[in-house]
Amino acid sequence: IITADKNKKAVLNFLHNEKLFRYFFKILFMDDLDIELNNSNSSNRILIKSSLLNKSLKNSKIPKTEILYVGNSLEDFESSRYFKINFIHFQNEYLPKLVNNTFPSINSMNQLQKCISRMNV
Repeated sequence: IITADKNKKAVLNFLHNEKLFRYFFKILFMDDLDIELNNSNSSNRILIKSSLLNKSLKNSKIPKTEILYVGNSLEDFESSRYFKINFIHFQNEYLPKLVNNTFPSINSMNQLQKCISRMNV
């Protein structure tokens, strides 16, 4: 997980409450970067997520063609596009509906699994 959210505790509580920890092996927060940025504007969130993604890619030996970025915002899409990584949009019920024909959109882990199967990622 790569997040520009400043509230680590809230993110960790959400993952715990939704029983999502099993889907992820690493969580990167904005304070894992050596820079301090205000995450209240979109440009900074893209920079934060791109920087965290870059850090993760540098530490990984996995080819970009085998990586899938699942995100819930246009900032996530922009970050994945910059690195030419496949992207799936996860539409959370608590966020405004995002309509975009550039990438697939799902709203459950079951749909994610089906979408990944169709992509052959």
